[in-house]
Amino acid sequence: MGEHLKIAEGIATVAIAIYVAFVGTFQWITAREKLRLDLYDRRFDVYARTVEFMQSLMFWTDVAIVDRIPKRVAFIRAVRESRFLFASDQRILLLLEEINVRSFKVTGFIEVGKELAATYPEGYVDIYNEKQSNLEWIMGSVPRLEALMEPYLSFRHREIRRSIRSMLRRRD
Repeated sequence: MGEHLKIAEGIATVAIAIYVAFVGTFQWITAREKLRLDLYDRRFDVYARTVEFMQSLMFWTDVAIVDRIPKRVAFIRAVRESRFLFASDQRILLLLEEINVRSFKVTGFIEVGKELAATYPEGYVDIYNEKQSNLEWIMGSVPRLEALMEPYLSFRHREIRRSIRSMLRRRD
């Protein structure tokens, strides 16, 4: 009888060890996927703040003056964060920095346009055209931005299954 008890204890110990390993593995996979989701959220936030700022540029005169600075600050923060969130593709950072530089020509004109028309009417049209050209460039850069960010913003459920398969293959 004592021998059967030792065998049962051994089997129970192995079963518990397998169960703990199984639970630990799925906790590891869950933590890894949560990290991926958190990274996705941060990257998508950069995209969302950029698009929101770009849209507000189209109607900058309609944006309340108290809301202009927070919109610009949120965008500049997105530009700075992109350096770390998209480190493997510097083209995203460069595009966002170019949008930032060009946005100052748009907002600067809009904020001083009336005074400019009164004090420098002959140059107003040239400066207006420059503002429009920059605004069109910024709006036209949305498809490029989306194409550059697409690999980072494609969150696929298949990754979980792939993680499990690769982990199981390593055990063999």
